[in-house]
Amino acid sequence: MRPPRLLGIDLGTSSVKVGVFAPDGELVSFARRAYEPSAHATQADPEDWWSATASATRESMSELDPRDINALCVGGQGPTLVLVDDLGRPIR
Repeated sequence: MRPPRLLGIDLGTSSVKVGVFAPDGELVSFARRAYEPSAHATQADPEDWWSATASATRESMSELDPRDINALCVGGQGPTLVLVDDLGRPIR
């Protein structure tokens, strides 16, 4: 039996970090993807967040079995609200 793993996702203001950890806190794998808002932007594109998160998660899980993930924790920046339509697409 393989040891359990914990998946953590930190969605920050300029990048997303994804780490897989052993229960004792040992870092098993890590990936980071940056996303840059356009100059003078007052809002970010949630699709950029999603794409970066998916890419970093795939990389951090590339040598692991998804069935070994026993817990997931997701954190994000400040009070961020993204309204979506009935298909889950961001509304602007």
